[in-house]
Amino acid sequence: MAGLAELGIVATFAGKNDLSVDGRKIAGLGLYLEPGGGLLFHSSILADLDIPFMLSVLNIPAAKLGDKAVAAVAERITTVSREPGRPVGGADIRAVVATGFAKALGIDLQPGTTTPAEEARAAVLEAERYGRQAWCFEHSPQPDATATSVFKTPEGLVRCYLALHGPTIKSALFAGDFNTVPEPLARFEASLRWARLEEATLEWLAASSCPDGTGLGVAPSELVKAVLAAGQRAGGNAAEVAAPVRPSGSCYFPEAQA
Repeated sequence: MAGLAELGIVATFAGKNDLSVDGRKIAGLGLYLEPGGGLLFHSSILADLDIPFMLSVLNIPAAKLGDKAVAAVAERITTVSREPGRPVGGADIRAVVATGFAKALGIDLQPGTTTPAEEARAAVLEAERYGRQAWCFEHSPQPDATATSVFKTPEGLVRCYLALHGPTIKSALFAGDFNTVPEPLARFEASLRWARLEEATLEWLAASSCPDGTGLGVAPSELVKAVLAAGQRAGGNAAEVAAPVRPSGSCYFPEAQA
Protein backbone atom coordinates (compact mmCIF):
# COMPACT_ATOMS: atom_id res chain seq x y z
CA MET A 1 0.00 0.00 0.00
CA ALA A 2 1.18 3.52 -0.82
CA GLY A 3 2.87 4.95 2.24
CA LEU A 4 3.67 1.86 4.30
CA ALA A 5 6.63 1.20 2.03
CA GLU A 6 8.02 4.54 3.23
CA LEU A 7 8.36 2.89 6.65
CA GLY A 8 10.01 -0.22 5.21
CA ILE A 9 6.80 -2.27 5.55
CA VAL A 10 5.89 -4.59 2.68
CA ALA A 11 2.13 -5.09 2.75
CA THR A 12 0.04 -7.23 0.41
CA PHE A 13 -3.67 -7.73 -0.14
CA ALA A 14 -5.15 -10.63 1.82
CA GLY A 15 -8.63 -11.75 0.87
CA LYS A 16 -11.24 -9.19 -0.15
CA ASN A 17 -10.93 -6.58 2.57
CA ASP A 18 -7.57 -6.80 4.31
CA LEU A 19 -3.98 -5.70 3.92
CA SER A 20 -1.41 -7.94 5.56
CA VAL A 21 2.31 -8.22 6.35
CA ASP A 22 3.63 -11.79 6.29
CA GLY A 23 0.07 -13.05 6.73
CA ARG A 24 -0.79 -10.74 9.64
CA LYS A 25 -3.56 -8.20 9.12
CA ILE A 26 -2.38 -4.60 9.40
CA ALA A 27 -5.30 -2.75 7.80
CA GLY A 28 -8.92 -3.16 6.83
CA LEU A 29 -10.00 -1.79 3.46
CA GLY A 30 -13.24 -0.52 2.01
CA LEU A 31 -14.41 0.82 -1.36
CA TYR A 32 -17.57 2.68 -2.32
CA LEU A 33 -18.54 3.62 -5.87
CA GLU A 34 -21.40 6.08 -6.12
CA PRO A 35 -23.81 6.07 -9.09
CA GLY A 36 -22.25 9.28 -10.42
CA GLY A 37 -18.86 7.62 -10.70
CA GLY A 38 -17.22 8.97 -7.53
CA LEU A 39 -14.94 6.52 -5.76
CA LEU A 40 -14.25 6.47 -2.03
CA PHE A 41 -11.35 4.34 -0.77
CA HIS A 42 -11.06 3.84 2.97
CA SER A 43 -8.34 2.12 4.96
CA SER A 44 -8.23 1.64 8.71
CA ILE A 45 -4.56 1.14 9.64
CA LEU A 46 -3.38 -0.16 13.01
CA ALA A 47 -0.73 2.19 14.38
CA ASP A 48 -0.45 0.15 17.58
CA LEU A 49 -2.66 -2.18 19.59
CA ASP A 50 -3.11 -3.28 23.19
CA ILE A 51 -4.76 -6.66 22.64
CA PRO A 52 -5.93 -7.30 26.25
CA PHE A 53 -7.45 -3.80 26.33
CA MET A 54 -9.13 -4.38 22.97
CA LEU A 55 -10.63 -7.65 24.21
CA SER A 56 -11.88 -5.94 27.36
CA VAL A 57 -13.58 -3.24 25.28
CA LEU A 58 -15.25 -6.01 23.29
CA ASN A 59 -16.38 -7.53 26.61
CA ILE A 60 -14.08 -10.53 26.21
CA PRO A 61 -11.96 -10.58 29.39
CA ALA A 62 -8.52 -11.85 28.41
CA ALA A 63 -8.13 -13.61 31.75
CA LYS A 64 -11.15 -15.78 31.01
CA LEU A 65 -10.02 -16.50 27.49
CA GLY A 66 -6.52 -17.45 28.55
CA ASP A 67 -3.10 -16.73 27.10
CA LYS A 68 -3.58 -19.00 24.09
CA ALA A 69 -6.62 -17.09 22.89
CA VAL A 70 -4.86 -13.74 23.26
CA ALA A 71 -1.86 -15.19 21.43
CA ALA A 72 -4.19 -16.38 18.66
CA VAL A 73 -5.18 -12.76 18.01
CA ALA A 74 -1.54 -11.61 18.12
CA GLU A 75 -0.64 -14.21 15.47
CA ARG A 76 -3.21 -12.81 13.07
CA ILE A 77 -2.61 -9.08 13.32
CA THR A 78 0.31 -6.69 13.37
CA THR A 79 0.75 -2.93 13.64
CA VAL A 80 2.78 -0.17 12.03
CA SER A 81 4.71 0.19 15.30
CA ARG A 82 5.39 -3.52 15.62
CA GLU A 83 6.93 -3.99 12.17
CA PRO A 84 9.83 -1.47 12.39
CA GLY A 85 10.16 -2.07 16.15
CA ARG A 86 9.54 1.53 17.18
CA PRO A 87 6.51 3.68 18.09
CA VAL A 88 4.80 5.19 15.05
CA GLY A 89 1.93 7.60 15.65
CA GLY A 90 -0.98 8.80 13.57
CA ALA A 91 0.77 11.97 12.41
CA ASP A 92 3.73 9.93 11.16
CA ILE A 93 1.44 7.56 9.28
CA ARG A 94 -0.49 10.39 7.65
CA ALA A 95 2.75 11.95 6.44
CA VAL A 96 4.18 8.77 4.90
CA VAL A 97 0.84 7.79 3.33
CA ALA A 98 0.67 11.21 1.68
CA THR A 99 4.24 10.79 0.43
CA GLY A 100 3.46 7.31 -0.85
CA PHE A 101 0.39 8.41 -2.80
CA ALA A 102 2.25 11.38 -4.25
CA LYS A 103 5.01 9.09 -5.53
CA ALA A 104 2.62 6.39 -6.78
CA LEU A 105 0.39 8.83 -8.65
CA GLY A 106 3.11 11.25 -9.74
CA ILE A 107 1.38 14.25 -8.21
CA ASP A 108 2.23 17.05 -5.85
CA LEU A 109 -0.12 17.09 -2.85
CA GLN A 110 -0.91 20.42 -1.25
CA PRO A 111 -2.63 21.04 2.11
CA GLY A 112 -6.23 22.13 1.76
CA THR A 113 -9.13 23.24 3.91
CA THR A 114 -12.80 22.38 4.00
CA THR A 115 -15.26 24.76 2.42
CA PRO A 116 -18.07 26.44 4.41
CA ALA A 117 -20.58 24.28 2.50
CA GLU A 118 -18.73 21.08 3.46
CA GLU A 119 -18.56 22.13 7.10
CA ALA A 120 -22.27 22.99 7.12
CA ARG A 121 -23.14 19.62 5.61
CA ALA A 122 -20.95 17.84 8.19
CA ALA A 123 -22.72 19.69 11.01
CA VAL A 124 -26.10 18.59 9.69
CA LEU A 125 -25.00 14.97 9.41
CA GLU A 126 -23.62 15.04 12.95
CA ALA A 127 -26.81 16.53 14.37
CA GLU A 128 -29.25 14.38 12.42
CA ARG A 129 -27.39 11.09 12.22
CA TYR A 130 -23.93 10.42 13.62
CA GLY A 131 -24.34 12.31 16.88
CA ARG A 132 -27.55 10.54 17.82
CA GLN A 133 -27.57 7.66 20.29
CA ALA A 134 -30.02 5.77 18.08
CA TRP A 135 -27.48 5.67 15.23
CA CYS A 136 -24.48 4.91 17.47
CA PHE A 137 -26.20 1.85 18.96
CA GLU A 138 -28.04 0.76 15.84
CA HIS A 139 -28.29 -2.98 15.26
CA SER A 140 -28.82 -4.92 12.08
CA PRO A 141 -32.43 -6.11 11.64
CA GLN A 142 -30.97 -9.61 11.42
CA PRO A 143 -28.62 -10.28 14.34
CA ASP A 144 -25.47 -12.30 13.81
CA ALA A 145 -25.61 -15.95 14.80
CA THR A 146 -22.47 -17.21 16.53
CA ALA A 147 -21.14 -20.45 17.95
CA THR A 148 -18.07 -22.68 18.28
CA SER A 149 -17.07 -26.28 17.65
CA VAL A 150 -14.14 -28.41 18.84
CA PHE A 151 -12.25 -31.21 17.09
CA LYS A 152 -9.21 -33.33 17.90
CA THR A 153 -6.01 -33.40 15.85
CA PRO A 154 -2.55 -34.92 16.38
CA GLU A 155 -1.50 -31.37 17.24
CA GLY A 156 -4.10 -31.13 20.02
CA LEU A 157 -7.62 -29.77 20.41
CA VAL A 158 -8.68 -27.09 17.96
CA ARG A 159 -11.67 -24.80 18.41
CA CYS A 160 -13.47 -23.12 15.53
CA TYR A 161 -15.13 -19.77 16.28
CA LEU A 162 -17.75 -18.75 13.72
CA ALA A 163 -20.00 -15.72 13.18
CA LEU A 164 -22.79 -15.83 10.60
CA HIS A 165 -25.09 -13.28 9.07
CA GLY A 166 -27.80 -15.34 7.48
CA PRO A 167 -26.06 -17.95 5.29
CA THR A 168 -22.90 -15.84 5.03
CA ILE A 169 -19.80 -16.34 7.19
CA LYS A 170 -18.79 -12.95 8.64
CA SER A 171 -15.75 -14.19 10.52
CA ALA A 172 -13.96 -17.40 11.45
CA LEU A 173 -11.04 -18.17 13.72
CA PHE A 174 -9.25 -21.39 14.65
CA ALA A 175 -7.41 -21.53 17.97
CA GLY A 176 -5.69 -24.47 19.60
CA ASP A 177 -2.65 -25.84 21.36
CA PHE A 178 -0.30 -25.00 18.49
CA ASN A 179 2.24 -22.21 19.02
CA THR A 180 2.03 -20.99 15.44
CA VAL A 181 -1.02 -21.21 13.20
CA PRO A 182 -0.17 -23.56 10.30
CA GLU A 183 -0.09 -21.65 7.01
CA PRO A 184 -2.72 -23.84 5.30
CA LEU A 185 -5.08 -23.33 8.25
CA ALA A 186 -4.49 -19.57 8.12
CA ARG A 187 -5.30 -19.55 4.39
CA PHE A 188 -8.50 -21.53 4.94
CA GLU A 189 -9.51 -19.27 7.81
CA ALA A 190 -9.02 -16.15 5.66
CA SER A 191 -10.92 -17.66 2.73
CA LEU A 192 -14.02 -18.25 4.86
CA ARG A 193 -14.81 -14.57 5.33
CA TRP A 194 -17.94 -13.66 3.32
CA ALA A 195 -18.24 -17.22 1.99
CA ARG A 196 -21.58 -19.04 2.06
CA LEU A 197 -22.04 -21.71 4.69
CA GLU A 198 -22.61 -24.61 2.35
CA GLU A 199 -20.71 -27.87 2.20
CA ALA A 200 -19.70 -27.70 -1.47
CA THR A 201 -18.28 -24.19 -1.07
CA LEU A 202 -16.40 -25.10 2.11
CA GLU A 203 -14.93 -28.23 0.53
CA TRP A 204 -13.65 -26.20 -2.43
CA LEU A 205 -12.13 -23.58 -0.13
CA ALA A 206 -10.48 -26.25 2.04
CA ALA A 207 -9.03 -28.05 -0.98
CA SER A 208 -7.74 -24.78 -2.44
CA SER A 209 -6.23 -23.63 0.85
CA CYS A 210 -4.69 -26.96 1.86
CA PRO A 211 -3.36 -28.63 -1.30
CA ASP A 212 -0.51 -30.25 0.68
CA GLY A 213 -2.33 -30.87 3.95
CA THR A 214 -3.73 -28.80 6.79
CA GLY A 215 -0.60 -28.70 8.94
CA LEU A 216 -2.59 -30.30 11.76
CA GLY A 217 -2.30 -33.94 10.75
CA VAL A 218 -5.95 -34.17 9.68
CA ALA A 219 -7.63 -34.06 6.29
CA PRO A 220 -9.13 -30.81 4.96
CA SER A 221 -12.54 -32.44 5.32
CA GLU A 222 -12.13 -32.24 9.11
CA LEU A 223 -11.90 -28.45 8.87
CA VAL A 224 -15.07 -28.44 6.80
CA LYS A 225 -16.86 -30.57 9.39
CA ALA A 226 -15.79 -28.20 12.16
CA VAL A 227 -17.13 -25.16 10.32
CA LEU A 228 -20.40 -26.92 9.49
CA ALA A 229 -20.77 -28.05 13.11
CA ALA A 230 -20.28 -24.51 14.39
CA GLY A 231 -22.66 -23.25 11.73
CA GLN A 232 -25.29 -25.76 12.76
CA ARG A 233 -25.01 -24.67 16.39
CA ALA A 234 -25.22 -21.01 15.36
CA GLY A 235 -28.27 -21.74 13.25
CA GLY A 236 -29.80 -23.58 16.17
CA ASN A 237 -29.21 -20.57 18.43
CA ALA A 238 -27.08 -22.69 20.78
CA ALA A 239 -25.66 -21.05 23.86
CA GLU A 240 -22.57 -23.26 24.08
CA VAL A 241 -19.58 -20.92 24.28
CA ALA A 242 -16.02 -20.96 25.52
CA ALA A 243 -15.97 -17.34 26.68
CA PRO A 244 -18.30 -14.69 28.13
CA VAL A 245 -21.51 -13.99 26.21
CA ARG A 246 -21.96 -10.54 24.73
CA PRO A 247 -24.53 -8.91 22.42
CA SER A 248 -22.52 -9.39 19.24
CA GLY A 249 -19.44 -11.15 17.94
CA SER A 250 -16.17 -9.81 16.59
CA CYS A 251 -13.78 -10.74 13.83
CA TYR A 252 -11.46 -12.17 16.50
CA PHE A 253 -13.72 -14.08 18.88
CA PRO A 254 -17.34 -14.43 17.74
CA GLU A 255 -19.35 -16.12 20.47
CA ALA A 256 -22.84 -17.53 20.75
CA GLN A 257 -25.61 -15.51 22.31
CA ALA A 258 -27.58 -16.66 25.31
